[in-house]
Amino acid sequence: MKKSMKKSLTVAISLAIFFLPNLVSAEASVNTNPNERIFFKHPDPQAEFSAKMQRRSNRARKKISPDIIEKIKKIEPPNIQNSPEIETPSEFWEMEIAPGLIEKIYTHSARGDRVKAYCLIADHDRYELTPMLALGKVQGRATVSDMYRDFNAWSDNSAVGAINASYFAVTGDLIGVTKIDGLAAGTTYFERSAIGIMPDGTAVFGKNYYDGHVTLGNMTLPVSGVNHERSDNNLIIYNRWFGESTRTNEFGLEFVVENGYVTAINQNNSRIPADGIVVSVHGTAKDAFMNVKIGDRAIISEDFGNPWNDAIHIVGAGPRLVSSGMVYVTADEEEFPSDIQIGRAPRSAVGVTSDGDFLIAVVDGRQSLSRGCTLTEWAQLLIDFGAVDAINLDGGGSSALVINGELMNSPSDGSERPVGSSIIISRK
Repeated sequence: MKKSMKKSLTVAISLAIFFLPNLVSAEASVNTNPNERIFFKHPDPQAEFSAKMQRRSNRARKKISPDIIEKIKKIEPPNIQNSPEIETPSEFWEMEIAPGLIEKIYTHSARGDRVKAYCLIADHDRYELTPMLALGKVQGRATVSDMYRDFNAWSDNSAVGAINASYFAVTGDLIGVTKIDGLAAGTTYFERSAIGIMPDGTAVFGKNYYDGHVTLGNMTLPVSGVNHERSDNNLIIYNRWFGESTRTNEFGLEFVVENGYVTAINQNNSRIPADGIVVSVHGTAKDAFMNVKIGDRAIISEDFGNPWNDAIHIVGAGPRLVSSGMVYVTADEEEFPSDIQIGRAPRSAVGVTSDGDFLIAVVDGRQSLSRGCTLTEWAQLLIDFGAVDAINLDGGGSSALVINGELMNSPSDGSERPVGSSIIISRK
């Protein structure tokens, strides 16, 4: 009998030791529903998302040293939980996935209210920020994942992260002042917030504008836009970012400009020279340039304001969200429509930390996994991620964040939406 009791006791103790970690894991969890996709210290091994993160963690461990692995930690819940609409519990998950590259994930779940956000911070001494057009041209459309792969195809796999960037029209035209490699790619009629990358690699934030003029012969006219669809009485400049030709209709007049002179005059659909532009006019603008001849002098003047004239890259979107480490939402003064200003939605942003490191982030919305954020809540959450300056990017179904080739978030369309442009974080 004693032997039997001793054997039973031994089995019971063994079973208790075996199941104890799982019991502790469940006790430490805020919510054990695997569909919640919330990060715990001891994830449920049956949860699909937890398994996915475990695979990513295992891959990361192969690339980084044990001392860096020890830096994996949880930090204090963000201040956003003090919002009357958002309650605790809230958690951050943080990990250095490569030298100078930190991934952060924020989760919140309470009484059916869920918010999920994802962030990548890149050391500005090791990484750089570059805007990219879908398919390499305005009016191109591609997913952020596709643009990430395209960038890697010609950059020796230097990309580590990507996020959707500027607003765009149904035509594909960019809505926002955009400059890539020193050349204007898009403009807007509004004075709105942008991020600029200066020659030394540092970032600047603020509102900017585009003011252009074209002089052909003895006549000077203002520029209506750059790489935009031409409308009534417009003067539009087309350059290599638009593609091979202007694709315009037959109701205008176009002047090909190379090396400061008019080299060709066409009615429509002109070839765009690699190192020149096409000045396309319609209506009153066409009438004003009727006497221009091949060989006439051409002067193109473009002003982005200071310090934006010196910026190598500009990504315009808005509104401003964070300034000097404080919430600073400028949606009203930048005349954003109500669908962007009001309510909770999926959102994207770009910013910098107090060290000048680059930060890109998204929050999911319009789905059971995450309801999204208001602009003010989004600004506060970016501050909690570490931003001291930040602007809003295109959001809604366009919001997508890719890290090391993997789509991190859950786009509200159910899959990635083809967008007009992206911001790429790549190794220098």
